[in-house]
Amino acid sequence: MKHLNKEERPLLMQIPVHPKLDPTAFQKAIDNKLLIIDTRSKDKVAKGHVAGSLHIENGKLLSSWGRLLGRL
Repeated sequence: MKHLNKEERPLLMQIPVHPKLDPTAFQKAIDNKLLIIDTRSKDKVAKGHVAGSLHIENGKLLSSWGRLLGRL
């Protein structure tokens, strides 16, 4: 992880806001192989989740995962 901290990154002045997807747009994203990251608690995920989604509980190194996934 040390190498990630050494890379120059632009200063983030504002948190990006992504629009919520309606059911049709969500299904289209799934059909187009969009990687879905579920940040809900493990208890909620255990009650139901989208098949093929990746569960990374919010607050548990989510920012580190995001940087690593951005390299895929």
